[in-house]
Parts: sequence; structure tokens; C-alpha cells
Amino acid sequence: MCFGRRSAHEPRLTKFLSETNWIPKDADIVKIETYRQAITYRKAGRLQVFDRAIVPLKSSHIGTAGYIVSQDCARRLLEMTEYFYDPVDGVMFNPAYGVSSELHIMQMVPALCIQDLHQQLDRKIAGLAGTIHRIGPSTRPKIRGYWKLMRELARPFRRQIGSIERAARSCRNYFGPVVSEEIPYKE
Repeated sequence: MCFGRRSAHEPRLTKFLSETNWIPKDADIVKIETYRQAITYRKAGRLQVFDRAIVPLKSSHIGTAGYIVSQDCARRLLEMTEYFYDPVDGVMFNPAYGVSSELHIMQMVPALCIQDLHQQLDRKIAGLAGTIHRIGPSTRPKIRGYWKLMRELARPFRRQIGSIERAARSCRNYFGPVVSEEIPYKE
């Protein structure tokens, strides 16, 4: 879903959301939103769709205002996130949680939608700043059993994610050129 103002360009949005043949078959998630943050994506694998590009996302890009998820991925997300206590956009799209590293996430450039909060960065918008808050006790319940084992087994690997990503970016000839930029919004 896209939350924000209605636009005179809704036919463009309708064109993308009423057809599925443009969605890459191997994509688990296609993000159609921008959160106005710098992200990293790979130029190799870039697809041109109408007046947009679809690129493989290689970094965190928080925000769940606009994305398309495959049925298979939705099932896997439900299994992977049976227990979580953090905002859903962080869990889905931040590599530190380990969920997004299991998914093939693509990003639309320029993005089709944006939250009003990020569209109007130059003005303060009353009532729209951060409406998602942690619910429940201030301390997390203890994780036990299978989930604790999985967390402890993954811990050394999670600590190495940053150095592995830096090494991968330095091997541009092997992985293909990488771009780091803010994803623009275009109606």
C-alpha cells in the first residue's frame, strides 16, 4: 500500500499495481517507496520497466509504506517472524535482523510512492512524526528453545556482516558496480 496524498498521477500508480508482468520472477519483495535515505544497490541486474528501473537492493532501506511481496515470500516472512518485538519495517528491511539477508529484495528507482512525512521534509507536519511505538513491557521476554539456539548460532555471523559487505563492495569486478545514493521520488 502507499499512504500519502492522492495525486494527479494515480493512473501511473494504477498501471503498476494492476499489472504483474513487470515484477521480476525471482524477486521476493519489490520496494516501490523511498524513505529519503542513501541506499546501496547493484547496477548489474537492473531492469527497465516503463519509466522506472528495478534494481537489486544491497543495503538497509527502512519503510513499509509501499512494497509488493510474493506469496512465497509472505509465507516465509510469517515463519521467520513468528516472534519479534521491533518495528516491522526494521525487521523486514534491516540486514542486522537477519530476515532481509534471506530475501531477494528489489528497489524501484525512482520510487512510486513516499510518505507525506518524507515528501515534505522542509516543513514540520503536525501529527505525522513517528506514530509507531514499542508496545508492551520495556524489557523483552527471554527467548528460549529453538529461537535462542538460532540467535546464538547466528551471532558470530551477524557481527561479520559489515566487514563482509565492505569486502564485497571492494570486489566490484566480481560483483558488478555498486551505486550508493538516495532513491528519488517521482509521481
